[in-house]
Amino acid sequence: GDHRDLHSFSTRRSSDLYQNGSLYADVLVHAANLEREVAARQQTEKALADPARQASLIAQVGAILTRSDTAQEMLQRCAEALAGYLEGASAGIWTLDEVGNSQLQANAGPALDGELIRPIPLARIGAMVKERRPHVSNDLANDPWIDDKDWVKSAGITACAAYPLMLEDRLAGVLAVYA
Repeated sequence: GDHRDLHSFSTRRSSDLYQNGSLYADVLVHAANLEREVAARQQTEKALADPARQASLIAQVGAILTRSDTAQEMLQRCAEALAGYLEGASAGIWTLDEVGNSQLQANAGPALDGELIRPIPLARIGAMVKERRPHVSNDLANDPWIDDKDWVKSAGITACAAYPLMLEDRLAGVLAVYA
């Protein structure tokens, strides 16, 4: 009798182990599927959020442009909104004086604090205006536009996008974003 009970127990135990192993494998498959579904959902949510975030930035800048008391306040608040939108990047806005020299009017974000601010060379601005295109670089340390490579390295800036600000056909300034 004891032998049959032991065999029956052993068979049930093997069956239980097989079922548990099979159940474990099934759980792993479902977990992997769930992980893919969650990742896909997060990607979809991010894709849907980006246009909403862009619309929010556009609305914020529109409000700033219509509600600011001075040009200086308007430019500073726009730089802050852009730097906030880009999460960790910095934004600077330069205007041109009568002679054509760039003058920093507004800045926001970590990479443009204090002594790190540099004017954008007039030749670079002129090239942007002539081409009617922004200048974008993801490798500032080796960018031919950058004269002060030491500044770029010490500031930890690796990328920049500079956009000419046109008022009708006249260059009014430059908006630059650094990361």
